[in-house]
Amino acid sequence: MRKFRFVAMICALILCIGSMSACASDTRTPLYVLHFKTEYSEYYDWFNDYFEEKYPDVRVEYTAVPTSDFNSAFDSRVQSGMLDVFGAQPSTMLQGIYAYMEPLERMDVMDDYQEQYLKMGQMYNEELGESEQLTMPLDYVGCVVFYNKVMFEEYGWEIPTTYSGFIALCEEICAASQDAVGQIGKTKIAQNAPLLMGGKDQWPLFSVLDAVEGQVVQGTYPGFYDRLKTENYTNLAEYQAIADLQFDSDVWVETYTKTQEIGEYFQSTFSGLAYDSAPRYFAKGDGITKEYYPMMIDGSWSYGDIMNKDPDFEVGMFVLPATEDRHIFGRE
Repeated sequence: MRKFRFVAMICALILCIGSMSACASDTRTPLYVLHFKTEYSEYYDWFNDYFEEKYPDVRVEYTAVPTSDFNSAFDSRVQSGMLDVFGAQPSTMLQGIYAYMEPLERMDVMDDYQEQYLKMGQMYNEELGESEQLTMPLDYVGCVVFYNKVMFEEYGWEIPTTYSGFIALCEEICAASQDAVGQIGKTKIAQNAPLLMGGKDQWPLFSVLDAVEGQVVQGTYPGFYDRLKTENYTNLAEYQAIADLQFDSDVWVETYTKTQEIGEYFQSTFSGLAYDSAPRYFAKGDGITKEYYPMMIDGSWSYGDIMNKDPDFEVGMFVLPATEDRHIFGRE
């Protein structure tokens, strides 16, 4: 298996031209790119054309696959040697892929990024005794609650600013879904399902955990993860003891408890609904029951995919409130 370079999509397309093999059917040098952002295809079609115009000796072979198919596509590309650049998330580096990534310190691009974002793409190298820059940030996203603006207006629901307010909203929506008379002339509500979740791929469930953890854990202890860096400890046993203590703390128990509570408001079919199908159900409703889901917890990156499913769909978003601190949202 050849060692390939990992770079963020834009940086790599500009900087990694000269080291790729030539294609037999085309005199231009191929640059093999793999990504899981199918909803960004229109942008990358434009960007790839722009890049090839600027670098006429390079042919961009760009492929975007659904998130559920990315791992298998990645493995196949690695085995075939047809992979130069690929999209990734910080968690990707913890799945063994980091072993094939080339450190980017030698590239003169660091000054274009803020230090806090560079840290997201670093991995500690025990042999060197320091962190290496293995990835570069491409975009800045967060976990949000998408909501159906029309339904919120029809039923008089308000955006919550506290965790208790969010749970109360979910209960209110459940009650309204049982009131057939109250729904006359309004958008039909999915039965006892305030929240839509495409949980078949499992990883989307972490969007809830991430949203809660950021406020409960890091909101209480901003330096929480600094104490978990491996370079702070002399041996694995010492590190594991601290890690076990950290993740058994009150803030993590609260995080897991609230994540479980929120999950009680997913639709009954959440474990069988593919992640890539959720935006369509949210924007267009259930084609059989004609019911709509008032809210969907997902990453902000899904906005484009939702609008692609129905350009006329009126969608809003708000941060999932996980505490009783209204100041997090800039509201008194």
